[in-house]
Amino acid sequence: MKKLSVLLILASSFLIVGCGGNQTSSSSLEVKETFKAIMPSGTPSLGLATFIKDNNDVCEIVNGSDPLVAALKNANYDIVVAPVNLGAKFYNSNPTYQLFETFVWGNTYIASLEPLTTFQDLDGVTVTGFGANSTPDIVLRSLETHYNIDINIEYVDDVATANSQLVAGKSKIIVSAEPALSKIKTKKTVYTIDLQEEWNKAFGVKSYPQAGIFVHKDKASSLTNTLTSMKNAVLATMENPSSTAKAACEVNETFATLGEEVLTSSIPNCHYGFSDNQKTAVESYFNQMNSLGLSAGYGGNLPDENFYFSI
Repeated sequence: MKKLSVLLILASSFLIVGCGGNQTSSSSLEVKETFKAIMPSGTPSLGLATFIKDNNDVCEIVNGSDPLVAALKNANYDIVVAPVNLGAKFYNSNPTYQLFETFVWGNTYIASLEPLTTFQDLDGVTVTGFGANSTPDIVLRSLETHYNIDINIEYVDDVATANSQLVAGKSKIIVSAEPALSKIKTKKTVYTIDLQEEWNKAFGVKSYPQAGIFVHKDKASSLTNTLTSMKNAVLATMENPSSTAKAACEVNETFATLGEEVLTSSIPNCHYGFSDNQKTAVESYFNQMNSLGLSAGYGGNLPDENFYFSI
């Protein structure tokens, strides 16, 4: 994928996105905005697939966290889609990127080959997890503490490995994530627990802020139409999953391998959306990290008001 900046021309028009009857409009003036964006593969880039398709030359999809860490550290992208805690960590050390919108509110599930009724059924059970101290691990361990149960967590390197172990029968219960979980369901009977719903029940907030759109502070005010287009793409994903799935297969080989049908079925389980008060949700999540002794994962301090950018 090319990494060179091009001109994004947003025509003078009103963008109508069907989501609960709401209408979102772009600027009434023709504006030329130059930008370069980087985002992780998986749920974040799936939710932005139609935006990526329209701006393919300036949107880079990467695997793993290392490229995102480098992007936030070197400040060589105008827009970085990244885990919310990672963005906060770099903001606390060097406030270059501001959080525009959290749009992924958790895509993590307990997946089991045997029936599960409640999260408490995991007491005394071995669960294959991935990414120690990553967001899925933090969610699992926070819920474990909340319910005062004891889960034996055995870690593997990544979600793909955890998924393969479940499919092969090497693990009976794993932490998994969409959209790959929907692919597993086409091969096996899988019982799931929605960790986002568990988070809501346990802590009284909608869910945990997983991934967000960060914008370079020096470019934020000049990229309002681009940011609005990104938000519109997520709203369109929620309204029309099949169109997003089609676009995703066109912009990324991994999505093409999963296929349009699987992606379409997975999108409602990815918990895309926006919060009227993401600051409360972000701080609640960071406080949970702190209670686990993981405050370094967001930089040690709750970010100040300037962390949040709004149009």
